[in-house]
Amino acid sequence: MLSDMKFVSTLSSELLEHRVTEYRDSATSLLISVNTTDTGKTYRSLETAILTKRDGEWKIAHLHWSTAK
Repeated sequence: MLSDMKFVSTLSSELLEHRVTEYRDSATSLLISVNTTDTGKTYRSLETAILTKRDGEWKIAHLHWSTAK
């Protein structure tokens, strides 16, 4: 995950949509963006996160990234 985070930090990103749905002590987050690399390559990215609330704080239980050209 560290290498993914390092790569993502080099991108220029445009947020297209971000939806969060909460269900008591769990929530889902869906994020869609368009990312551009330093070489000009552009692709669409989808991030899905499932969160759980523990002791009053939200914690990531599952995280998934995918990209499409």
